[in-house]
Amino acid sequence: MRALRSFLPRTLERRIVTLIVLLVLFVTAVGTSVSVLVTRTVMHDSMDRQLRTAVSHPQASVQELASELPGGSLALWQTGDDVDIAAVGEDRTVTAADRDELGRLVQGPPGLHSVTFPDRDEMRVLVAVTPERRVLVATSDETTERDLAKLGLFEGVVWLLAGLLAAGVGALGTRRLTRPLREIAATTSDIAATPVGSVTDAVRRRVPEGESSVEEVDAVARSVNNLLEQVEEALRRRDEGEATRRAFLADVSHELRTPIAVVRSHAELSGSIVDDYYANMSHVWPARLEPGEKLTPAEADELFAAITALAPEGNQLRPSLERIEREGRRMGRLVDDLLVLARVEDERQLDDAEVDVTFIALEALSDATLLAPEHRWAFHAGDEPAVVVGDEASVRRVVTNLVANARRHTPAGTNVGVTVDVRDGGVVVRVEDNGPGLPEAVAASPGKRFGNRDRTSATSSGLGLAITTALMESVGGRLTFDSSPDGLTVEAWFPNERPRSDQRAPERHADENRRDADEH
Repeated sequence: MRALRSFLPRTLERRIVTLIVLLVLFVTAVGTSVSVLVTRTVMHDSMDRQLRTAVSHPQASVQELASELPGGSLALWQTGDDVDIAAVGEDRTVTAADRDELGRLVQGPPGLHSVTFPDRDEMRVLVAVTPERRVLVATSDETTERDLAKLGLFEGVVWLLAGLLAAGVGALGTRRLTRPLREIAATTSDIAATPVGSVTDAVRRRVPEGESSVEEVDAVARSVNNLLEQVEEALRRRDEGEATRRAFLADVSHELRTPIAVVRSHAELSGSIVDDYYANMSHVWPARLEPGEKLTPAEADELFAAITALAPEGNQLRPSLERIEREGRRMGRLVDDLLVLARVEDERQLDDAEVDVTFIALEALSDATLLAPEHRWAFHAGDEPAVVVGDEASVRRVVTNLVANARRHTPAGTNVGVTVDVRDGGVVVRVEDNGPGLPEAVAASPGKRFGNRDRTSATSSGLGLAITTALMESVGGRLTFDSSPDGLTVEAWFPNERPRSDQRAPERHADENRRDADEH
């Protein structure tokens, strides 16, 4: 089988044409052979009828019998021991070999036979026996065979020409049918040969669909286009991910630059104060003490008083150390929030359990009341149980972040209300306040990383709403913001059941596309 494959053409078009040619040649050979055999049979039947007709007629002599036969025939009468032979045609010579063969045949069984005479071609022989005599007539097959050879040659030429015509038509039809396949191959080859830097533009190409009348070819074209669309989408997500990572690293670097610079400057300031202290101590310390020599009480008191006078006051080092501590805590919070955000976006396996959203909202409100007693807090929940199936840690973090944002970013005395309601096939947690609302730059994209960061604040990492948004996407929910100078209302909708990741993906990409359109 492998040896046979090595002789086959490599292209589909040539294979189909080769198959058509071989089939036509096979049909030509079979058709010509069958036609010649059928014609031979018909002509022999005609010859046999002619011989029977001639024998059946009453004749007075063998010459009269021979006159009813075609040229090249022989006729023999045997009456008793008398044998008369007559030949028909231009050459009426009957050789001794012919006589011997005729004498042998006439004594044989009656009927039709095909016999080859020594001095003649194959002949058709009929032996008949009557009460008066034995009769033999023989006619030559030479004319018949010559006509059959001409007929076979003619039919062979006709079949061959028909085969060549069929091969040409097949080649044109095959080339037209396989044109979409060649275009698919050319497109994929061009894409494969495209440099890596330009592959994003290359996969935007598409192969034409619906141009072929063959369903299988159109199916291949559709499959290739679907594959190219998936590759294009994967490259788009990769590019967006790389751009997001670069922007994220730039934001993280910017956020860490300030606390690191503060820590460095205050550390240098503290170090210079300590260096000055030890440098001044070298002037008051005794230049040399002999081994075993001790200071007198008066000298020790004097030295202690000098050292104490040179020591830095507490208010010189404490502010720097406290600032270093605050900036360290700020960087710690930033790192913790980055870790949470990375885990959420990594789409880790989330738990599926019944979560009482009302209880979580009450806990968050209780903690906020203790931390900000100067705010005026309010809570409202419906009579229907507010229970969803999802990841409790994610739901708790979302509700806690929303309440904490209302506490941190509003002045004392602000009215903050938390409402838990069941609607739209899920549970809605609404946090509203009458504070200043979101800044205009933040309101355009409240879930953007570091977008809601107050640069002068040391209590926020700028990732609160970004983490909340990512958590809502992980549980299949959504966040809506309504900000105005009179206050801010945030609604978090949690579905009754957390959808699978493949169901969340289209919604997430649609949200990303809407955010990109809003930014542009």
